[in-house]
Amino acid sequence: MKTRPSCAEAPCPRRPAFTLIEVLAVMGTMGIVLLLATATLVGAQRINASAAEIARRLAVQIALADQFRQDVARATAAPDAFEKRRAGPACLILQTADGSGIIYCWDDGQLERTQFLGHKQSRQRMPLGSDRASVEFFRSGPGGRVVTLRLTEPRGKAASRRVIECSAALGGDCQ
Repeated sequence: MKTRPSCAEAPCPRRPAFTLIEVLAVMGTMGIVLLLATATLVGAQRINASAAEIARRLAVQIALADQFRQDVARATAAPDAFEKRRAGPACLILQTADGSGIIYCWDDGQLERTQFLGHKQSRQRMPLGSDRASVEFFRSGPGGRVVTLRLTEPRGKAASRRVIECSAALGGDCQ
């Protein structure tokens, strides 16, 4: 009967396995890959949130521009005074053919649109898309028939600004 030699007498067969250094190298590489994937995911989420905010702000500003253009197109004149209000850079007065009026007034960081229909009036706060935006009105063109709403937004911490201008002609294209 033959006996098996002990490991001290003969070399033991080795099983294939990873060394501790190889395992640590794989774990380190996986950690770096997961770190990069997490950073990419967080960056993509920030970009997505920023894009959604820009889209929301633009939608609000488009709605404001559409309402402004519609009101100016319906108006036949932009008088200097109406209902104890005076027109100026912070106040635009529009008068329609039926004698009713629309007043856009910028005051205390809010744009308010007031529509007068006979003895009734309705007030509407117009959102600007940004809390830090400011509004200014001016008239140009022959006879001051082109009315412009200028929306100014400061950008970040720098001194730069983003200016959006929306212009329309009194009476629209019919004049």
